[in-house]
This record gives sequence, structure tokens and C-alpha cells, in this order.
Amino acid sequence: VQKCPSSLWVVKNGACDAIKSIVVAVDFSPVSQRALTEAKWLATTFGAKLTAVHVIGHGDVPVNLFGQPAKGDWRTQFEARAAERFAAFLQESTAPDVEKKIVWGEPAEQIGVEAAQAKANLLVLGTVGHGAVAGLLLGSTAEKVLESADCNVLAVKPQGFVSPVSKTI
Repeated sequence: VQKCPSSLWVVKNGACDAIKSIVVAVDFSPVSQRALTEAKWLATTFGAKLTAVHVIGHGDVPVNLFGQPAKGDWRTQFEARAAERFAAFLQESTAPDVEKKIVWGEPAEQIGVEAAQAKANLLVLGTVGHGAVAGLLLGSTAEKVLESADCNVLAVKPQGFVSPVSKTI
């Protein structure tokens, strides 16, 4: 998965059911836009329900000068800002009939929880997010999700990904 030069569909042992529910993880990065595009195409092809999930991580929580969580209604503000970005992100991709969910928690864990709740047959996610450079192998969130997911996973590579594998025959 780390070295494959293109998107890779990982079939989990015993997970060969018809694709009826797809969950795509988005972090508003270009690679998650690619993941959403591929998930939309698959949902249309298989007639599957599509759910896009954005996780607000604990590291996103604002802190004061003493490193303590900021006071006030910051959680509502974060969710509102994420909802605005989510709406623009989905509009950009012209993604009709996509259920969107914004959840709090540790991203790899919450993505798995949301996939399980949606009874997903396929989980789609970018392998590197948040502005990572081409050639970087596999983001830690994607790696954790690949290890723990109970369903098939489509790992989508970023535009310009450079595989360390050379073509020799």
C-alpha cells in the first residue's frame, strides 16, 4: 500500500459483499478531494449510499497560554466553521446525495466507528493529507485505519505521488 503508485483497493478477509454503503473520510485536503471523487463514482456505479465523514481531532482544540482548553463556546464555533468548509468542499466536487457527518475524536478511531455505524462495505480515504509532500509514503491516520478497518478500504494516492518502486522487468 505504501509504495503502490496508484490507488489501491484492499480487500479484507471475508469482506466480499456487494457494495451498498461507502464511507469516505475527508480532511479538506486535495487528496481527500480525490478520495471523494472516487467514492462518488463508486457510489454511482454500485448504487450505494455515500457518507462523507470529517473528524475534528483533539489536536484541533484551541488552548490558552497555559495549554488548557480555551473557555467559551469554541466547540460550536469549530463545528460551524467545519460545516461551512464541508459544504464548500462537497459543492466543489458536485457531490449529490452525500450524507455528511462531522464528529469529534481521534481521527483513525472515529473513521472506523463511523464506517461500522454506516455498515460500510467500503471505506475510502486519502493516504496522505494536510499538505504532505509527494513521495511521502503513508500517513499515520491512513495506516491505522487500514490496520483496524473491518471492511474493504480504497487507499487513494495524492496527485503527483512518486512511488519509490522503479519499473524493471
